[in-house]
Amino acid sequence: MITKLSDQLRKEFPEVLIVDRLNEDSSFSLFGFEITNGWYGILHHAFSQMQLRIKDHQAIVRVRQVKEKYGTLRLYIQTNDNECNRIADQAEDKSETACEICGAKGELNSSGWWQVRCESHFEVGNIEMSEAQINALIAQLTFKH
Repeated sequence: MITKLSDQLRKEFPEVLIVDRLNEDSSFSLFGFEITNGWYGILHHAFSQMQLRIKDHQAIVRVRQVKEKYGTLRLYIQTNDNECNRIADQAEDKSETACEICGAKGELNSSGWWQVRCESHFEVGNIEMSEAQINALIAQLTFKH
């Protein structure tokens, strides 16, 4: 994921994306978001729900790793809250039908590598979103405090 999107998530969800002694040795603290831009919206939704659990139910959440595996999102967390685990599982499930490049409706397929792609990106290599698309995505999903 590009820095602009990962910085936006860190800005909006500091309680979820905190790095401290509980996860300082994690893949997340070392490598950040190991995914492409298309799943930004899925993560945004998941982190907003987790942040509410932190505020309303004193949940403890530490992100251990965010990556792609077998074509879908993997969101590994450490938490004392079963609902946060369910939220992470739902995010992973949603990624099975969201294009990893742009976030549009996609399909999990394998042509050597497992990947979720929409029709527009099915035949294309790993392309990135334009600056205008990224700004529109941030504006559309920015958490209103």
